[in-house]
Amino acid sequence: GFMTATGNSNSTVLNTDRWYLSKEKIINSPSCKTGTVSAAKETSYRQHAALLIQEMGQNLKVNQLCINTAIVYMHRFFTCHSFTVFHRNKIAKACIFLSAKVEETPRRLEHVIKTAHFILNNGTSSNTRSYQPIDTASEEYKREFEEMIRNETIILQTLGFEVTVDHPHTHVVRAVQQLKVSNGSTGDGAGSSVGNMNVNDLARSSYFMATQSLHLTTFCLQYKPSLVAAVCIHIACKWTNFEIDHPIAERNWWELLGSDFTLDQLNSIANEFLKILENTPTKLKQKMIKPGCQGVPGQVGHPRKESVKRAREDHHHHYHQQSRMHHSSHKTETSHPRHAAMERSVSDKLDMLIGSSKPKMNGSSSRHQPPPPPRTLR
Repeated sequence: GFMTATGNSNSTVLNTDRWYLSKEKIINSPSCKTGTVSAAKETSYRQHAALLIQEMGQNLKVNQLCINTAIVYMHRFFTCHSFTVFHRNKIAKACIFLSAKVEETPRRLEHVIKTAHFILNNGTSSNTRSYQPIDTASEEYKREFEEMIRNETIILQTLGFEVTVDHPHTHVVRAVQQLKVSNGSTGDGAGSSVGNMNVNDLARSSYFMATQSLHLTTFCLQYKPSLVAAVCIHIACKWTNFEIDHPIAERNWWELLGSDFTLDQLNSIANEFLKILENTPTKLKQKMIKPGCQGVPGQVGHPRKESVKRAREDHHHHYHQQSRMHHSSHKTETSHPRHAAMERSVSDKLDMLIGSSKPKMNGSSSRHQPPPPPRTLR
């Protein structure tokens, strides 16, 4: 009963459209059809699976492109299968194992299993003595090994062996390099042109939003990557207060990404995105909302990692003081102790994963996270 590619050799090229689904189809997923998984619970499962992929990818030292590809595999997989049949952590592990091969940075299966075990059993660099690694001679390891290979096969069959993924990130960086960027806060209306550093700020913020769209939404199942890229740049412009224009004066900037896009469409999806951000549990969002050290894939050139790292270090100490204050003043909303522990561990780890630098928000300083862009984007 797995979905597979047809015999036509061009099917992998022509079949991509089947991964763009209507909202109704996404809401009426295999998990929701079981009657035991609510839409909110499914969203939470997807977000936590993406988080595990992110952390595993960084522990395995693969690049962000590989991590992003694995997250898309996970989202696509659960449009065909239920979370009640396949556990999110087991599929997340197999997705990163597969994408590492596809993106030509393969990791040994043993390494992947040990990394997942370390993360899922709360292993940290400070508690290596108390943490018990998985024994490769044990029955548990043998089961894990066989299960991972089986899940990888099921994922491949579900994807129809269509493993190449186009991401919004590539479109973001290409478009920002071509756009005319000016500082929108000058009084003369026209704005003044800005240097490379500020263009990098816009690129970083847009790139960060593209990663957030993978982590927190199902946009990769709803909209083409070029449209998601346009939405991410649109939001980042509001955050960084830049004005952007098409290099050809009489054209709209978003035509660089898609000739058929409209401003209404960008506003509508941007507001949908902001609503999802608002509804994401505070503890999950608190540290994901910060752009930073996600390692822009080497082939697109910039933003440069060094400046990101410096910005991250600058914010690191200040942020954690605020984070502790915030935690002490908010009770967890989850009553189940295991869920509460899961939320806490997410909160503790995300700062390392997504990074701590924030975009400049018109010179204002924010207590916990950047102020969201205006409710309705115009």
